Amino acid sequence: MNRLTSGMVALCALLLVAGCKGDPTDPLRNGIDKIVASPSQLFLELGGTKAVDVGAVDEQGNALEEDYQVTAVGSGISVKRDSSFRGVFLDDSTFAVPPTATQFRFTVSATAYGSTSFTVSAGGTDVVIPVQVVPQNQLAATFSNLAPALGETVTLTAPPGIQFAQTSTVNFGGTEAVILSVAADGSSIDLVPPPNLAAAQATITDVAATATPGLTYTPNTVDRITTEAVPSYPGTFSNLAPAVNEPVTLTLTGATFDPAFTLLLGAGPPTLLSSTASTVTFLPTPGTSALLVVNGIILDALPLFSLSLAAAETDAIVVDATVPTLGGTDSPATAPSLPVPAVGETSSIFDAPDFVATADHFYKFDVATAGDYTITMDWTAGSDIDMFLCPAPGAITGACDFTAATGAHPESATFTLTPGTFYIVADDFGADAAGTTMQISISQ
Repeated sequence: MNRLTSGMVALCALLLVAGCKGDPTDPLRNGIDKIVASPSQLFLELGGTKAVDVGAVDEQGNALEEDYQVTAVGSGISVKRDSSFRGVFLDDSTFAVPPTATQFRFTVSATAYGSTSFTVSAGGTDVVIPVQVVPQNQLAATFSNLAPALGETVTLTAPPGIQFAQTSTVNFGGTEAVILSVAADGSSIDLVPPPNLAAAQATITDVAATATPGLTYTPNTVDRITTEAVPSYPGTFSNLAPAVNEPVTLTLTGATFDPAFTLLLGAGPPTLLSSTASTVTFLPTPGTSALLVVNGIILDALPLFSLSLAAAETDAIVVDATVPTLGGTDSPATAPSLPVPAVGETSSIFDAPDFVATADHFYKFDVATAGDYTITMDWTAGSDIDMFLCPAPGAITGACDFTAATGAHPESATFTLTPGTFYIVADDFGADAAGTTMQISISQ
């Protein structure tokens, strides 16, 4: 019995050794069925690098240990094996990748725009991996001058394999360059960059790549441009410390206003009273202390751009916050007179009416020229102040026009008037406007 047991142990040991000498699935293997690349296609930025893992499988999908070699590399890319991927210690101090493995990793670097590929081979089988080098995020276009003078024309040249469109735009941080022309073949754009650029990249729209027909990109340039600083507009103010209800006139020198200009003074726009090509007159809000910003300045030295510029740092406009109470009560006989604007202009006043003493306040308005007059009444406190327009002698009767007696804030209406005297009535309909500041503006 002991001899039999001993023999069986020896036989089992022999079978175990024999079994370790080979893979039991070896008879099922018929070599490489295909080489699989992950990802199977690459999209690269110029100068960018990405990794591709390559491995072979047999017909049963079993991974095979092979020596994968790059056998062909197209133009515009470089390919090399990743020497850190799945490395092993050859001895106590040497770490390296083995000559064969079930998977190799290759790193692909882009050196030129275009459509290309590389081939990996193993065991007589190949896999071709397409590579598209395109300007998805950045474009290696070049500017002819990175520090142009004010108004200087700059040429933006596309690299080989890239084309601009006739519809392309060039934008520097929200301000578009003025495009003078785009080459017929899309190879370049002649443009004038805006001022106030400090190492600014350009964003270009409608950029095409020969590697991906039918697709367009909006990349940023690698090149950065710096242009002359224009910190403020050139001009003078009639008064930097006006009294409440005193208009201020800005006169430009070496510049004009864009027809669509707007003003910003502190938290909001001042009331625009009148303007010419180079002057603007406005009424600041009481309590203002700020620089006037003009959105729409055209410098004589840079006529292609409509710029948004502030006044010089020394030209802050400061207005007293205390609004005086104009003379007048709830009687037409004591109504203060309002300024009458010329055609195409606006007049405006601020008042602090005493709505504690009376709910109605009258303002006299003498019309010399027939026409349409838009009257707007705004206020700072109170739920509802209504506006009436009454003819002389000013009594609040059915002869008054109650078009602007609504719940709107502000109240505003356009009245067709003939020459004569009219009275604007402010009525504290909500009975809660004590302490309010009111503004009445008239435009013709």
